[in-house]
Amino acid sequence: MNRNEILRVLAERQQEITARYGVKRLALFGSVVRDELNASSDVDVLVEFVGPATFSA
Repeated sequence: MNRNEILRVLAERQQEITARYGVKRLALFGSVVRDELNASSDVDVLVEFVGPATFSA
């Protein structure tokens, strides 16, 4: 995937992510933002929740 594909997928699933997890805002950072993705890259996502997190690790 490239940066535009990742942004498209997040935009398509925005309502589902917001409703299911109580997400107020998502932000991408790292190689995705710099458009320096390669086969071993991960996707770095910063998540701001509306209230307390709805899950735990």
